[in-house]
Amino acid sequence: ITRDFLLAHPLPEPEVEGDKRSRGRVLVVAGSVDIPGAALLAGLGSLRAGSGILQIATCRSNAAHLGVAMPEAMVIGCNETSGGGIDPESAERLIKLGTDCDAVVIGPGMTDPAAVAELTLAMLRHLNGPALVLDALAFSTRWANEVPQDLVGKIIVTPHSGEMATFLDVRREDVVKNPLQAARRAAAALPAVVAMKGTETYVVAESSQAWLSRNGSIGLATSGAG
Repeated sequence: ITRDFLLAHPLPEPEVEGDKRSRGRVLVVAGSVDIPGAALLAGLGSLRAGSGILQIATCRSNAAHLGVAMPEAMVIGCNETSGGGIDPESAERLIKLGTDCDAVVIGPGMTDPAAVAELTLAMLRHLNGPALVLDALAFSTRWANEVPQDLVGKIIVTPHSGEMATFLDVRREDVVKNPLQAARRAAAALPAVVAMKGTETYVVAESSQAWLSRNGSIGLATSGAG
């Protein structure tokens, strides 16, 4: 993936006419009591990519602060688990919101593994319209054998080597040694598009077709750089 490649494959240009609804609607499910800023970073990334309507679901205790920090977004405060995460009982409401979206992002900054697994699986089972981007615990909580077949071609996962090792149940060193092989295993198992993050990032499609980006550096090994 070079500069020329990126110039030849640009993000879609918005229409000259139209309102924010024509630009696409995104739901970001992110953050926890201890990592409230992850929802802000994920939402900001969505806006920079060009989304017209941004909705963010996060822990209730952080919602008002996030709403002030991101006045562009509709912020949904969800009940919290004892572990400081989004309560899976919020799934029904989030599924209703996500049904009308073009893309749903789940996982950034979420820290309660059991709650994340339950919430992610519930949303996977009932969201078959939008594209789904699964990050961090939303990817590594091992729901792969339960992915509905109608989601094939609609899932993107974005792991680093530690999350990939957890998902594949292998050592992190094995993933670091051969990240392309790990990405292909995950892409085939889900199936999904896999962005295997690192200094060199591999992007692997469900068909096992792969692209390589050598544009990274140690600077990416910084909280929030993803």
